[in-house]
Amino acid sequence: MVKTVKPTLRHGRPGRIRNQERTLRDKADGVLDFLEITHVADELAWNLSGGQKKLLELGRTMMVDPRLVFLDEVGAGVNRTLLKTIITAVRRLNVEKGHTFCLLAQGSVEDILKKSAMSPKLVWRFL
Repeated sequence: MVKTVKPTLRHGRPGRIRNQERTLRDKADGVLDFLEITHVADELAWNLSGGQKKLLELGRTMMVDPRLVFLDEVGAGVNRTLLKTIITAVRRLNVEKGHTFCLLAQGSVEDILKKSAMSPKLVWRFL
């Protein structure tokens, strides 16, 4: 089944979908706003760029409110602008919602942060 971004986010949370449809729809809309991807909400998920797909995966993770999130190769195939958006979202989720993140990368996290034009000290403080 081919899904656009909104249904992919809505169905990222297993359970009683019918009973929770309105709540899930509102939550998905909030995630779209938080990640600044409302402009691709009705796009087919497979048509997204690599960075947008990483944001979508982060959004699906947000739908289940995890305590711990592992992000593998967050900077791979992602342009500088979207990488900064991803790192900013990770930081906000940590500070505002208390999520803990583990960034996995072949290179150093500092390299990822340099590519995203963010200060490593800012990020290391919350990881």
